[in-house]
Amino acid sequence: MKKLQGFSAVEVIIVLIVLAVIGALGYVAWNNFASKDDSTKTTNQTSTSDTQEPANIESKDDLDSAIDTIDSTSVDDSDASSAQSQSSF
Repeated sequence: MKKLQGFSAVEVIIVLIVLAVIGALGYVAWNNFASKDDSTKTTNQTSTSDTQEPANIESKDDLDSAIDTIDSTSVDDSDASSAQSQSSF
C-alpha cells in the first residue's frame, strides 16, 4: 500500500477560505473599533474648541494680564493623582 504524503488541494483551499473569513471579520471589527476611537477624538476636540482663543502678547501689560489669568485658573488634578496611585510599576 502506498503512503500518502502532504495535503490535498481541497484541504489547502478549505484552510485558505477559513483564513480569509477570519481576516475579513477581523478587518470589519478593527474598522468599527477605529471609527469609535475617531469619534472620541472628535468629541474631545469639540469640547476643547469651546475654550478661549490664545491672545497675542504684544506688550508688558498683555503679559501681566496673561500671568494673572494663569494664576487665577484652578486645575483639578484629581484624575491624574488617582491614576498615579492605581498604577503599579
